[in-house]
Amino acid sequence: MEQSSADTELKKTDSKAEDVIAKSHFAGNFSEIGDSVDPNKDLFMISLDSIADKIKFLPILPRGYGIAGGTARSALLELLGEDAPRAIDLDVEAIGELMPDFSKREELANIFQQNGRVEPISDQGSLINYFSSRDFTINEVFIYGNNLYFSRRAIQDMENKIIRPTESETGYDNFPPSDDVVDWGSVKPKLLVKALLLQIEFIKQFGDGSIQDAERWRWSFNDIPAFNIALGLDKATKKKVGLEFMKRLFELGTIDKRDIPEGLTPEGIRRLAGLTKHWMIRDGDERDFQFSDDYFDQEYPEGWESADDKKFEEIYTQAVSRAVKIKNVDQEELQY
Repeated sequence: MEQSSADTELKKTDSKAEDVIAKSHFAGNFSEIGDSVDPNKDLFMISLDSIADKIKFLPILPRGYGIAGGTARSALLELLGEDAPRAIDLDVEAIGELMPDFSKREELANIFQQNGRVEPISDQGSLINYFSSRDFTINEVFIYGNNLYFSRRAIQDMENKIIRPTESETGYDNFPPSDDVVDWGSVKPKLLVKALLLQIEFIKQFGDGSIQDAERWRWSFNDIPAFNIALGLDKATKKKVGLEFMKRLFELGTIDKRDIPEGLTPEGIRRLAGLTKHWMIRDGDERDFQFSDDYFDQEYPEGWESADDKKFEEIYTQAVSRAVKIKNVDQEELQY
């Protein structure tokens, strides 16, 4: 019996996510073995034919290889009826159970060079392993062939612009509470910075974005190491949200405004970049972080980062006076 248009209308919901799920095929569940089945971890598969024009730039990958990350998130957004930005990076995963030919890696590298930047190819034993190891619920998405796999909570959080960490990043579901594990259940600094960047991007693109489960996962924005701040600042400026990123660090108390007398300006970003390198050396962090932008003169004296605060200020002022224009920071393009 054919379904009438009236019947179809009655089945529509106020949730775009539920409408997409209704058009999809059930593909499994990735709840931990031994745990009760969590419906939020249901997996679905849907054809990408309806957004073919939006994804025509994607390369055709060999068997066993699929696309994750921002590109897969953008496809999910398009299915929700929203205009999604094209991701800068191409994240590729090899899924063992899909029998990938690992000799194709060199061929893939050539494809990637023609399609922009690419992250290193990661390996997962199965789709279940893949979905069980994502950092945020909105990253529980995967493009394979002409289909998109996604979890129920991924599409629900994407529709509501929620950034929420998963159990794989916090250990909440995998390890019992213990007084011996000081940071049990806490979100790590790298994830804190990534969450901030995603929130800023969501607000800029869609006017909405929130970080959830703050109490459950013990978010601590006061103790982010200088290295992670530097990494976040570098990514933010490349995405032209550097000022907004610094503003959020001020609001959260991660950075003291008194340390940045230039305030929310491109010069303030330059100052923060210099300070993070100074703090890393001061605190014994031996990682050599190099910013992708020319925040200060590259001819600064050896050892400038480890100078005391007074000497640092003198050297920093001289380095800035000789620096070229910051290429990735355009104040007029940013709203804060």
